[in-house]
Amino acid sequence: MKLTERIKASTAGLSAREKLLVGITIAVAMTIVVVALLTYLRSSANSLEKDIATLHQELAEIESQALPFEVAKSEESQAAQRLKRNKVELFKKLSSAADESGVTLKDLDEKSSPVRNFNVEEKSVKLVLKKLSVDQVDTFLRSIEGARSNSDVQVQNLSLKTRFDNRELLDITRMKVVTWKPGEDSEK
Repeated sequence: MKLTERIKASTAGLSAREKLLVGITIAVAMTIVVVALLTYLRSSANSLEKDIATLHQELAEIESQALPFEVAKSEESQAAQRLKRNKVELFKKLSSAADESGVTLKDLDEKSSPVRNFNVEEKSVKLVLKKLSVDQVDTFLRSIEGARSNSDVQVQNLSLKTRFDNRELLDITRMKVVTWKPGEDSEK
């Protein structure tokens, strides 16, 4: 039996008025279903459009960070290569700087310590120097660090005081000179 024949058979005992009410009820129900379906599809489409807009915005942010990321990656690679080529020996560097500036070095003690979260070892020497002129300090520091900002040797924790017996002279009360070498794992 076809659907139309079933409908005719089930409504055969109804009056014309009842058939009209059943038809109107079915039409209203179908209209409600269609409107609900369209509303759901429209809200889903709006939600998808918002998601797409958000994804486009996130993609634009990621693309805007691509160049700075590549620059940082390149700088990191250059730093790693410079670290591998670092042949600086702190005692020799400090002795050379002392000779150049006329400073006398005493009691140098080099210490090594691993740099946390990196396969790098920091080598450092702490210094205390007395009775230096401003020119000697300037020459000594320039000899250690050099003119480059990315020097393999850096001066950290520098503390200077004017001498109480001669205001023309300075004491370096604390100075730490450091360099970095590849850690033990990278040498294997």
